[in-house]
Formats: sequence, C-alpha cells, structure tokens
Amino acid sequence: RNGAVPRQSYCEPLKVRYCSAAMFYNNTGLSPSEQLHSTHLMQHFRLVIESRACHPHLFAFLCLRLAPICLTGLGRRSEDEGAVFLPCRSFCEAMRTDCEPKINVLLDLQWPRALYCSELPETNCVSPDTMHIN
Repeated sequence: RNGAVPRQSYCEPLKVRYCSAAMFYNNTGLSPSEQLHSTHLMQHFRLVIESRACHPHLFAFLCLRLAPICLTGLGRRSEDEGAVFLPCRSFCEAMRTDCEPKINVLLDLQWPRALYCSELPETNCVSPDTMHIN
C-alpha cells in the first residue's frame, strides 16, 4: 500500500482507554467493538509504556496503530465519512526495532501480528517525530 490513498471509513468518537484522553485526535475509523478489542491490546502494553523501557513514541504509535486517526471534512460526501490515516511503516519499524526485545523480556510476548509493519504505507501516513499527516 505504499503511496496509497487513505482508506475511507465512517469516523467514530475515539473511546480506546488510554488513547482517548491523551492523543491529539478525537475520531477513529474503528467501530465501537473494534475499539474495545484495541483497549484490551493496549492493556498488555501498559507495563512497557509506564516503565519507559523503550522508544518514547511507543504510546503514540500504539494508539495510532490500534485506533487509527480518522479525519472528516476532507471533501467527503457525508459529514461522518472520513479518511483513516495509519502510522508510517518507518515509524512502525523504529518501534519494533527498539521495543520488541523489551516486550519479549518484560511481558514474555512476541511482537503481535496486529502491529506488523509490512502493510503500513510510507505516504499519507502519520510520521514519528512530528505526529502530523505525512
């Protein structure tokens, strides 16, 4: 999907625990049931996030990957229809390189399939340092 246009979705209010109060966006392209699943996944990473054992952007990456940002008002027909932006592949790869060994040790977990980087775009995505649409 390198260079792909962001996928269209109906934006939902961001309700993933941890992310909803701390992130710079209010809407996601996930349904309420998908957001509940993402909340459960986030709970697994709480120890790593709170220990600050790996990359300082891990929390933001997890939120962006597990509850991707959805922006409305980008020329879509419906007020609720928006474009979903995922984190950039290079952002994901930086997180995996730095955090996977620590997740293995601290949580006795392998890097989860939900966080694999290969399907993430390099354009029309959220970049690591500036947290903006690339």
